[in-house]
Amino acid sequence: MSEVSNHKYESTLTDFPFVTEQIKVSRNSIKARLNIVSGMEGDFHVFLIPSINASGYGKSKKEAQEMLELDVQLFLESLHKLSLSKKHSELIKLGWKQEKIAQKNFSKAFVDSDGMLHNLTNTEV
Repeated sequence: MSEVSNHKYESTLTDFPFVTEQIKVSRNSIKARLNIVSGMEGDFHVFLIPSINASGYGKSKKEAQEMLELDVQLFLESLHKLSLSKKHSELIKLGWKQEKIAQKNFSKAFVDSDGMLHNLTNTEV
């Protein structure tokens, strides 16, 4: 698990799967809770966060994790520079859904009014 944070951005990255990934967006901050998929590609360690199209690779796990953290930081910085409505638009383009209860929370997985879980496609992380 690692933390990528500064005064405006904070993300929790873990290979222990969250049931629901979240990105909380406001005018001045972005907080993310994201799952990491990891493995080997030839001789390289690879870390992916498919929900935001972020990745890192390296000869060691540490190098791959550092590259991933940099990619996440760049994603969050780029997102932060946008207006609130453009932030929402970009997240929707990546497949995120805005929750109805908390207007600034985005999640791909959700439970409908009948209690059925939807959009939880990657059950093995």
